[in-house]
Amino acid sequence: MLILRDYWIAWAISILFEWCEFSLEHILPILTECWWDHALLDLFGCNLIGMLVGYAVIVKYDIPRFN
Repeated sequence: MLILRDYWIAWAISILFEWCEFSLEHILPILTECWWDHALLDLFGCNLIGMLVGYAVIVKYDIPRFN
């Protein structure tokens, strides 16, 4: 979030990364997770919280956003 400075792009990359993990489970067994771990813990847990904290830092320190 601090690098991209755009919420929607960061959210799209987060979803794309989870989709890549899910689609490559048969090649790399270490990526195997439960469905709720992909959806709830990764997307709506860690990734969303990280994006919100990053956005709060951007707002607090008045970091310019990209157009």
